[in-house]
Amino acid sequence: MTNISNNMGECLCPVGQFFNAAANACQACNARCKNCSGSATFCTECKDASPVSSLNTATGTCSCTDTAKALNASTGFCESCHATCLTCSLPGSITSCSSCVGQATVISSACVCSQLQKYMDRTTGQCTACPNNRCKTCNYNASNQVVCTSCQLNAALASSVDCACNTGF
Repeated sequence: MTNISNNMGECLCPVGQFFNAAANACQACNARCKNCSGSATFCTECKDASPVSSLNTATGTCSCTDTAKALNASTGFCESCHATCLTCSLPGSITSCSSCVGQATVISSACVCSQLQKYMDRTTGQCTACPNNRCKTCNYNASNQVVCTSCQLNAALASSVDCACNTGF
């Protein structure tokens, strides 16, 4: 281990570590911190540098400056929200949206189209027309296919994916 000292001859912990008095040893900072003080989670410098992230010096916490990004707790870097999210609490997660793009609404931390005959396209983040105009509502199934979940008047689910007109209509 390399000894690091300041101009007064005091021994210092290397960058990315803090002195833990109870253990009388240098210990690693949290992944979000480039440098920390007093505890592993009190950042004095963020790993993802300004202007990407900002440091709250009172609380020692880092946050992303771009609202379309969130801090990845494992890596300490700001990463993009899922395409359906305008803002989020976890990067890349479809179920961590705080607000949505387009005409979608947040329901249980996921973006959902509030219009009938539309679903939230997971790739573009846009409310998109259902594949069949007889669908009243549609969404992704377990196989990641967009399917009708309810049908228009005088139509019924004819298969696991589609609506068909009732007999006589």
